[in-house]
Amino acid sequence: MPSIVRQLCSPPNLLSLVRLPLAGVVIVRIGHPDAVLWFLFGAFTDYLVGFIARKTHTMTPLGGVLDPLCDKFFVAMIFGYCFVLYGLPSWMLFAFFFRDIFTSIGALIGWDRLKKSGKLKAAFSGKVVTVFQFLILLMLVNNSLTSIESMILTLALASVWSIADYITSFRTLPR
Repeated sequence: MPSIVRQLCSPPNLLSLVRLPLAGVVIVRIGHPDAVLWFLFGAFTDYLVGFIARKTHTMTPLGGVLDPLCDKFFVAMIFGYCFVLYGLPSWMLFAFFFRDIFTSIGALIGWDRLKKSGKLKAAFSGKVVTVFQFLILLMLVNNSLTSIESMILTLALASVWSIADYITSFRTLPR
């Protein structure tokens, strides 16, 4: 197994780390026309990391944890800032992070079972939730609040589907 430093220096993992300062750049640029471009670049790195890791066979155990962590940080920082900036109702904060909270708690509780199974991949339903989160963030970064409520409600429904999907998958794991 490669050392932590070697894993950290792999191109996909370095690209994951780029999202950390990018969250700050997006936040500082909100209200400027280029904020959307910075956000889209950050969102694109989420796709690019997985693509590069698979194509170059540079997937690492660290990357399996680092990429979703950097993704969550990118999303949480931008949504948290927009939540305060636009004075969104608190139910939106909960609805936005509902799936993330549930899966994080579930992963902590069932870490041993997940590790034994080797099934640490995201489900399709989880990817759908992530796409909705990115679309909502794009709306917020672009100051398009018109249909934000219906988008967050749709995200909440997709989150329920994703959680049900994860629970079903978890039940099939070896004890």
